[in-house]
Amino acid sequence: MHRRYIERLKSKIDTILFLLEETLYRGGDLLWMGLKFCLFVLSVGRAGRPESIGAWGERRASWYLRLRGFRILQRNFRVYSGEIDLVMVDSNTLVFVEVKTTRIDNWFFGGARLSREKLKKVRRAVAAYLSRSSLKMDRWRIDGLVIEYRKIKGLPREVVNIRHYYDL
Repeated sequence: MHRRYIERLKSKIDTILFLLEETLYRGGDLLWMGLKFCLFVLSVGRAGRPESIGAWGERRASWYLRLRGFRILQRNFRVYSGEIDLVMVDSNTLVFVEVKTTRIDNWFFGGARLSREKLKKVRRAVAAYLSRSSLKMDRWRIDGLVIEYRKIKGLPREVVNIRHYYDL
């Protein structure tokens, strides 16, 4: 129970910090540097190990979508044929989200990471999810979310851009 409480608290603090990061002036003031430090501390996972880039991006994607009115049903639905990063509901539509996280200085455009092969795997996982789920929703779609970030040595990762691709 104690671990679950800490995880919930950490999630709430992360959400507040993310909201502040999106709304605060990005100047070099002391408050901003303090928030950057808090984000760095919260980005450390279990046993002091840094959180993986993929998990970090998926967490940012879930915040981004929750701020836009989506509801999370499940994270990381895995079957033999593929994986769905986020299963969400947008009004009366079931939304399956594939998240890709890439550095902004990478020459490879992040949207190109949503390849046909990857989308085939996601579609197979969606079929498995729909066959196993008790949800009865008429509409569903697959969305792609690309999180572009910047990493400066000694500082935590910073989200630079989020691209949302609807109905892939």
